[in-house]
Amino acid sequence: MYCKKCHTLLDEDSLICKKCKFDNENNIIVKNKKDLDNLDKELKEEKRNHDYVFPTLIIAAVIALAGLLLYSIKDTKSDLKDEPITTTQIVVDKETKHEFTFNNIKLYYTDSFGSATSTIFLIENAAINITFRNIDITEYKQLLEANECLDSKLGEISAKTYASDTSYSYLFMLNDEYYHITVNYTNNYEMNEQITNEVNKILKTIEIKKKSTK
Repeated sequence: MYCKKCHTLLDEDSLICKKCKFDNENNIIVKNKKDLDNLDKELKEEKRNHDYVFPTLIIAAVIALAGLLLYSIKDTKSDLKDEPITTTQIVVDKETKHEFTFNNIKLYYTDSFGSATSTIFLIENAAINITFRNIDITEYKQLLEANECLDSKLGEISAKTYASDTSYSYLFMLNDEYYHITVNYTNNYEMNEQITNEVNKILKTIEIKKKSTK
């Protein structure tokens, strides 16, 4: 092997030239100080470029990933926008129903109301209530004659109804028994539309009790 700088034949297994002392492991030949300065400048530039490449690659990768995610989200939103939305409405009765019985009839009321032996009343204002009475045929006829009664329906039961200033009532006969049901309230302000609707819902649940098979 010959020296790359002075072309002197090198000793076997030796890379250091005896004549010019050049290390032949280095492929770059520095001939003068100017070359050395240029070499140093090139090495520094190469190092600077190397230092810039790695962070630049990372930034480029992050930007590319962000762009991909943004496009994916936008595309997903577009698909959702174009896809028709279908909803299933589920009606849930949040109030527990309670059974109320009076002789041969029964009704159902919600948690807003309470009950006694012959009365269903509004818990917040017990003056608003539904009372149940059995009357004889004489009182039944007197009430029919004394009031301007209209035909009405209470659930499956045909009845007569009439009203006073602070109440309205229902009259009907069932299994040879006469019934008088009255909805009482203190004044029109307290008997508002919501309460009226709730009371009417209770009255609509009225049904005839099934006879025991025993």
